[in-house]
Order: sequence, then C-alpha cells, then structure tokens
Amino acid sequence: MNSVVALPIVAALPVAAPAMTQSDSDVELVEAAAGLDSTDRAIEDMHKKHGDDADSRDDYHALEETRDEHIATLITVPATSTVGIQAKASVLRSQRMIEDYNRHQQVAVSLAEDILGSESPPLVPAGWHPADKLDALWQERQQIVRQENAIHRRLDDARERMPAWAKSGAEYINAAGERCGHNVGWPEVAVLPAAPEISYARRLIRVSPQHIKENFENYVSLYPGSSKRALRLRAKARENYRASMRRLIARLRERRAIEGDLGIPAMEAKVDVLYDRRWGIKDAIEKLPPTINQAAALALIEALIDGKSGSSVSDPDDHLSPILIMLRGIRPYLTGAIRVTVDRMFNEPDATLAELDLAIA
Repeated sequence: MNSVVALPIVAALPVAAPAMTQSDSDVELVEAAAGLDSTDRAIEDMHKKHGDDADSRDDYHALEETRDEHIATLITVPATSTVGIQAKASVLRSQRMIEDYNRHQQVAVSLAEDILGSESPPLVPAGWHPADKLDALWQERQQIVRQENAIHRRLDDARERMPAWAKSGAEYINAAGERCGHNVGWPEVAVLPAAPEISYARRLIRVSPQHIKENFENYVSLYPGSSKRALRLRAKARENYRASMRRLIARLRERRAIEGDLGIPAMEAKVDVLYDRRWGIKDAIEKLPPTINQAAALALIEALIDGKSGSSVSDPDDHLSPILIMLRGIRPYLTGAIRVTVDRMFNEPDATLAELDLAIA
C-alpha cells in the first residue's frame, strides 16, 4: 500500500516567501493528514499480522473509527493557507484514499474549493448528476451486503465451533435422558439433573432468570405466615434463589469468554455498523431527485425488507414478484449501476438475492 506521503511544507515554498501564519484549522488539517498516515500504517500492519481475521478485532474497529474522523476533518475543515492546502493535497496521493473513491473525491473537491476561495465548499463536485450519486450509493450498498454476508459466514463458523452447552438447544431432558422441548438460547446447566422417573415427566436443563424467579415465588407462596418453619423455609428459598442466579451468571460469563476467544462480539459489532450504514444508504437514496433509477432502487430495497434472501427471478416470493413485473417494464430505460444489477437478475434467473449482493443471507 502506498501510504500518505506528507509534502515538505517549507521546501515546497519559494525561498523568498513570507512567513505563513498557521490558523487553528490549518494545524487541525496537518494533524489529520499525519494521523491518517499513521492510522493507515497501523491498519496495514494489522492485516499483515492477523490476515483475514483483522477486521474482527475491536482494536481494528477503533482504528477504522479514528481513520473516519481524520478523513471527515480533511473534508469539512477549510484550509486558510498553503500549509492546510498541502496537508489535503498530500492525502490525495495515498493509494488507500484513491481506492476510497467517494471520500477521495470529497477531499479533492474540498481542496479545490479552498484554492478557489469558496465560502461554503460543497462535498460533491458541482454538476455531479443525481444518477452518479445513485450509482455511488448503490455500489456502496452492494459492497456492504457482500461484507455483511462474509461476516455472517464467519459468525456461523465460529458459533458452530462453540461447545454444545453454549449453543442454542433443547430446554429439557425426558425420562429416557434425551434432550427435548423447544430450542432456547440459554446455556445448558453445568451438571445435568437426573432423568425423571415418571415416563411423561421432564426436567429443565436450560435455565433462564424468569425460571429461577418463578420457582422462588412459587415455593415461598407455599409457606406464608410468620412461624419459625415458614421463616426458615423462605430464608432457605432465598439462598437457593441467589445461588441459582450466581450459577447462571457464571455460565453466561463462561460462554461469553468462549465467544470472545472466537471473535464473535467483534464480528457482531461490525455487522451492527454495516447494518446502520446500509439503512443510511436507503435514506440517502430517498432524498435524491426522483428518477426511474431511483424508483427501481427503492423498489428493490422495499422488496428485500420482508422478502427472502433465497428468492430469485425464477423462484420469487410474494414480495419480489410484483417488483419483477415493474422491473421488466422499465429495464430498457435504466442506466448505470441499477441497470447492471437488474440485467444480472434477469440474465441469471436462478441466482438468489443474496448471491446477487442484494440481500443478507
């Protein structure tokens, strides 16, 4: 990766140039450019050290957030002297920024406006057509779907490697010692109870806080009053209640530790970020001027809200079917990234929405 190369500020100026006054905004831009270079290097080192697992780490997400903050500064903070202008220009030479097309463009436009002296630089080029904006948003959405699906596959693999007691499983055991009942998410108890002697009976092996609370309340209700025996039994019930809760908490912590070792919490956090951005893209598309491409994009997104990711043109569900009728009619008039997507849908009718990078598998 070609990292950001800071331009030699003093050497770049004519020998006879007067001393420059650095405003607070210029200092902020220089710090952001240097910080972006440092962050990009750290991200590259993490990829070298951890490979494909890098983006499942919390410290990787922290670096990405720091990187986003530096780029936001370079886009939104105006340069007031050559110092700030050079800081922005240096960032545009970074290969990683060049590959980040949308934000590279935004920094470039911000830089151009600084040079031209605009009071309020726009974050997109003047005259950039709504179709171009839609293309960029749609391509970003498909990239996010690909990333989400890739993380979900890694999550499925990680969860499969968890011990049986920590996975979702049957809630009870029956008289034959077999697990039975509905699958629930609570962990299985560390020590299984003996199978019940009565053939139709069953015993709970995945305990929830609600179970513990109900058992306690039911038991103490059998011993009302203030007799010594009632007071003793209720006190004993409270001890058992607290002990049961402590065992459940310990079991949950044990499971959480296993999930941490497998990288599950970090992957789930990454999915949450991508999910929010994916729906943010829908909001951004809705705000674009109405076009036939926008109508097709929003129709597809709406069909995906309640539709099945395994649906396809050859085997559509009830949500996709009416959208396909519309898309067939307007397909000749579509352009850009939306046209590419719709063409692929009809050219590969057996491909599922997930395989087309439209839906989360």
